[in-house]
Amino acid sequence: NAPGWGGSTADPMITGTYNGTNGTGSLTFRVDREGTHGTAYLKIKAYAPDGSFIEDINIDKEDPINTTYLLSSGLTFLLGAGDLINNETFSVDVVASTSFSTTPHAVESTAEVTLGGVYDGSQGTGELTFYVTQGGEHGSEDISVEVRESDGTVIETVSLLQTDPTDTVYSLSNGLTFQLGVGTVTQDESFSISVNDQIGTRVDPDKQFDGVRNNDAQFDIGFAITAGAFEVNGVAIDVYANDTLNTVLDRITQSAADVTAVFAAATETVKLTRNTVGAGNSIVFANDTSGFVAAAKLGGAAAINAGNTTSTAIGDTDALWTVSSGAFEVNGVSISIDVAIDSFEDVVERINTSGAQVTATYDEVTHQLTFSSLEADADFELLSGDTGLFEAISISSGTYEPTEGRTLARFGTAKSTGDDSTHVERLNRFEQAVRRLITFCRARRVSEEFAVGLTSGDRSEFRFGRASV
Repeated sequence: NAPGWGGSTADPMITGTYNGTNGTGSLTFRVDREGTHGTAYLKIKAYAPDGSFIEDINIDKEDPINTTYLLSSGLTFLLGAGDLINNETFSVDVVASTSFSTTPHAVESTAEVTLGGVYDGSQGTGELTFYVTQGGEHGSEDISVEVRESDGTVIETVSLLQTDPTDTVYSLSNGLTFQLGVGTVTQDESFSISVNDQIGTRVDPDKQFDGVRNNDAQFDIGFAITAGAFEVNGVAIDVYANDTLNTVLDRITQSAADVTAVFAAATETVKLTRNTVGAGNSIVFANDTSGFVAAAKLGGAAAINAGNTTSTAIGDTDALWTVSSGAFEVNGVSISIDVAIDSFEDVVERINTSGAQVTATYDEVTHQLTFSSLEADADFELLSGDTGLFEAISISSGTYEPTEGRTLARFGTAKSTGDDSTHVERLNRFEQAVRRLITFCRARRVSEEFAVGLTSGDRSEFRFGRASV
């Protein structure tokens, strides 16, 4: 399907097989961040037939123009070269249906079909139909399934003999594989799939490396990950056969390598951030005995400037490119963002003049964002709304108590540094003791001069960033 925008020149293409997740009707796609494909960060929002938000399609400016993005509905999205204009939309009609279909009677097949492999494009882009020419019970009777092109031409026949193990995987001539689960299939029933000669495997970051069939992690053909280890900045990272991509990336993040590792599903890339700021703080992989570095395509990873200049427009700041235009809330006060115009400095200034009863400061040296409540002992609430602002700097939306005192995030690193609980506990106890002492002194009319600098004017403070204890 190749729908069109109004004035945008970057043509979209929707392919894949719709899984029925969002029901029957029209899926709408709206440009949320405009620009030229290949030179700017772009964002497109997808909406269900009932108008509810489904997901964001984040297009990195470093992504190849022919990158295909997998949607949660089973469809795929491809954007051509050209420009996108904010708030333009297009829609595609979808129909929720069963995998098998037969006319005029109801579907009777119970054996689950699993397709795998990498389509080689030999039938071009279009639809393939799997048609049962001889039905029966899998494992007890011979079964025959024809693979047909969209015009009805038979490509090949898959013969499942009753003597074949029920977990047999049959390889097709076009690179796909066919596997039939336990159950029955009924003659003349069929199902169809869409194929695209530009689409390969799609990595699932939560499937185990040793998974099979539907549990296969789907790394590119020729790459295998086994038990072993590799090094990041000289720190050994263990890999187990039953690990997933996300568990290994989390192991990197939690290690002493000083690196945050995350998987970007939309672009199928692993993004690495050195937590210590500075051009000399590189990320080096070495001594891999597991195959992980090669399979995750990290061997030739290129460094990208983190773009932490706070005076740059948010939409042009690499560390904040996932932030959307919209509004967030601080202590119930709504504050707007226009990512094409506003910088991080502008956002901090807007918070300070919003009437939210807070002061926000950002330290360019320590990369620490500090919120100070103007009301003593007041809880502090942060809500990203539809902007994703706080999540982009690894701050969770929610309410924080003034005595929490934990380090939540450092701008530009997407790294939560933990809560240093021992120090925090001591500081919390110290703060409570000082407050009790001040109360006692006030009651006795004792000079409060000693308290200056400890209470900061009796304001409650919340710090986000590298701990300054």
